[in-house]
Amino acid sequence: MTWGAFSFNGTMELQVMQGRQTAAGYVEMLQRASLMTEGPRLCGNDWVFQQDNAAVHNARLTKEFFQESNITILDHPAFSPDLNPTENIWGWMAREVYKNGHHYDLKLLIS
Repeated sequence: MTWGAFSFNGTMELQVMQGRQTAAGYVEMLQRASLMTEGPRLCGNDWVFQQDNAAVHNARLTKEFFQESNITILDHPAFSPDLNPTENIWGWMAREVYKNGHHYDLKLLIS
């Protein structure tokens, strides 16, 4: 699983996570990605974080992290591609990976 963030001013470092994601792992990854400093760097002081409504995003631990970090979350419906530009980027990336009948093989990337 990968996690990334972007704004009109740039991107954050792509994070790669192993195994099943938990709220604790998600919060740890956000801390490792330096969300509290990178968000303002990319968007200014009045930035708003957007995520979908996955279980780890709605977990009590995750909500407490955002509240304690004074990070504003955009409230929007689950799985809303109209509001989630990341879905459009993943779609574009998938089309690039699989164009011309190519197949993606994780084993080739690891070796």
